[in-house]
Amino acid sequence: MMRTAVLCALCLMLPLGSAFAQLTGKIAYISGRVTFYNALDIHVMDPDGSNVVNLTDSGEISVDPGWTPRDISFNLSWSPDGRKLAYKVGRDIFSIDLESRARVNLTNGDGFNKSPSWSPNGAKIVFMSTIITAPSGGNIFVMNADGSNRVQLTETTGIDGHPQWSPDGSKIAFHSARDGNVGIYVMNADGSSPRRLTDDEDADMNPVWSPNGSRIAFDSGPSSASRLNGSNIFVMNSDGSNIIQLTSNESFDALAGPTWSPDGTTIAYGLIVG
Repeated sequence: MMRTAVLCALCLMLPLGSAFAQLTGKIAYISGRVTFYNALDIHVMDPDGSNVVNLTDSGEISVDPGWTPRDISFNLSWSPDGRKLAYKVGRDIFSIDLESRARVNLTNGDGFNKSPSWSPNGAKIVFMSTIITAPSGGNIFVMNADGSNRVQLTETTGIDGHPQWSPDGSKIAFHSARDGNVGIYVMNADGSSPRRLTDDEDADMNPVWSPNGSRIAFDSGPSSASRLNGSNIFVMNSDGSNIIQLTSNESFDALAGPTWSPDGTTIAYGLIVG
């Protein structure tokens, strides 16, 4: 069966204080024929869906056998000034300049790298990698925005993934299976003092900070390998309290998790339907 990726927006009416660009409000997303592993491209559009631009126009973005929608949706990150995107191609993380279309390989084949997230000051990129870990593991690293000075922040035989900087740059949220079931964690930006925020029977994944840092949105669903049914978006306070379910997507095959608008009133997310 052919699956179709759908990008949606959820208006939450949240108090004011990705992949929305914080300065321009544009949305970046990956789109293409998901029946082929190497036929996807990065697109940018206005929040209302107009002015769609294909940045790569080559089908160069690939996903791996056994991919889930999360592998696609969380491999894009805007630079704070809105001029560049970091993204995954194959096993590497690249950056692309939106004006010149110039691309730079930041990891150069050293391990399997994914889920880049730019620091609020634009100086560093945090990401998940299998570098110097057990074959089944994945840990969180940080590097300068030009790919230099790579530093490992976590060390686990499980999987630490989808790291996201807090808006003030002091903390990093991520999901982890280090304690068994996948949950949302927060640690200091240097990797110290990790703390679990969610702990339930479902797999809680892909945390994203609200623009003012007071809330964290995430997706949660069955803790099976495919996670292709019953996943929904939740939001909680940044300390893990007051968890609220925002969607109820029983009829959809999968959900590719949340990203906040710059003003914190809207959350965009993706659905795989068909």
